[in-house]
Amino acid sequence: MISLTQDTIRKATPQNLHSAARRLFRPDQAILVVIGDFDAGRMLKSAEMSLGDWDVVRQAPVPANEKPSFEPKHAVHFVGRPDSLQTTLALGAAEGDPDYAAARVANAIFGGMFGSRVTLSIR
Repeated sequence: MISLTQDTIRKATPQNLHSAARRLFRPDQAILVVIGDFDAGRMLKSAEMSLGDWDVVRQAPVPANEKPSFEPKHAVHFVGRPDSLQTTLALGAAEGDPDYAAARVANAIFGGMFGSRVTLSIR
């Protein structure tokens, strides 16, 4: 997770933002999810027209985080970030945990996406 500060925003340039986007947002690391009532053939053609020339970066993918070697206990952690521009709320559960899907949905609703309740409330 990236936590922005005033200093990191001041130092950002179009070049390093473009480089980070190309490294992190890649077609070989992406999944396209389409939901709704549509013609599958037309949707596939549309996706290919829109995304077909998306270049693969010629470097290794960003490695996935390793699973912890221990069973984490339930806990609440507060991490002070005095120079941070905003608060981050994140709920966690290990894959396979019965609460995993609920934690992912809760993170999205309460702050993990731009349309979240937290974001809509402060904008």
